[in-house]
Amino acid sequence: MKEELQRTGGVSQETSRSIAIMRFVLPFAVMAVHVFTLRNFHVKGIEYDFSQYPVAQGLEYFVKTFISDFSVPCFFFISGFLFFSSGFSGDIYKRKLRSRFWSLLVPYLLWNLLMVGYQALHFTPLFTAIAPSLANGHFDMTPGVFFLRFVNPPHIPPLWFIRELMTMVLISPVIFWLVNRFSWKVIAVMWCVWAVCMMVFTFGYILTITQSLLFFSAGSTFAILRKDPVAEMRRHIRAACIIFGTLGLAGFVMCFTTGWQSAVALKPFSVPCALVIAFTGALIWGKSDLRQRLLGPHALSDRFPGLSFMIFASHWLIIYDMQFLVFAVVKPTSDIGVASCVILSYICLGASIMLCYRLLGRVWPAAQRLLTGRAGKKKKRAATTTAA
Repeated sequence: MKEELQRTGGVSQETSRSIAIMRFVLPFAVMAVHVFTLRNFHVKGIEYDFSQYPVAQGLEYFVKTFISDFSVPCFFFISGFLFFSSGFSGDIYKRKLRSRFWSLLVPYLLWNLLMVGYQALHFTPLFTAIAPSLANGHFDMTPGVFFLRFVNPPHIPPLWFIRELMTMVLISPVIFWLVNRFSWKVIAVMWCVWAVCMMVFTFGYILTITQSLLFFSAGSTFAILRKDPVAEMRRHIRAACIIFGTLGLAGFVMCFTTGWQSAVALKPFSVPCALVIAFTGALIWGKSDLRQRLLGPHALSDRFPGLSFMIFASHWLIIYDMQFLVFAVVKPTSDIGVASCVILSYICLGASIMLCYRLLGRVWPAAQRLLTGRAGKKKKRAATTTAA
């Protein structure tokens, strides 16, 4: 296996296939976490207090318990693994910094600017007359707040992942040195720090930075030590399923009894198991005959390059507008009706973003590449073609 990884630049065919599948699917999981994290609002005189709808609240707790565990940690793990999979040196580091300028920093800035403009529309007289409950916040865009919100938290809150990923890229030489010097010991220490922080803090930057550092470094360790993550993880799939299922069920019950914040203490044990399940599940799906019959030999990420990034970055812009629209049209009154509308808003949100992605690709492909972090790749291909 080690020789195979060296021949293929650090990524085996099975791992490459699994990563391609996960990178396409995970943004939909992130979107689900945010759609099903319910926020009370009123539509045409009807007040929707989701604490009064047990089925809808159960959906929220299910997503928080079983889906939020693996989405962002998997992203960091994959990013760390791919960053070091082709080796590491001073020249490679400089090249990767240039690459991440286009794939991370440029779209990060553009999406935040788009969020500011779109949020401002919510406070225009026309919009407040249609949907006053969506503009009941305080829109403070003084210069200090405007620039601060590019950092913590971003104007689009989910983009904290991109912010932390850029931080990991900058400190990657330190991570490389630590892994070479201490191997898996440094990951064990990081896990202990993260576990303590999860038990002490509920929210805050300390949680995001410790989680980011742990899982980016874990993926980096597999690549630096030339270990195949899929081959290693599939050996533990049975134990991971048992532990994750048990902890997930316990966390789901705790959400109803003691509050979902109390279930956060289980995550240091459930998230690594979720990582094993996600990688192994992606491998099984990638090899399945059903996938071949439905999708053919090519991955969806190849057919729709950049779609996963657009799903991840853009869904926050219209997430509450889409929920408002669905609830205004359907006007649910029952518990099942409210839960169904939440699910329908998730489907409509994903379909709307995919439609915008296709339209943007046809009308303004350069903007699509910029917003999805692919502008630098085109420049690199063009340079290669010119040299040839």
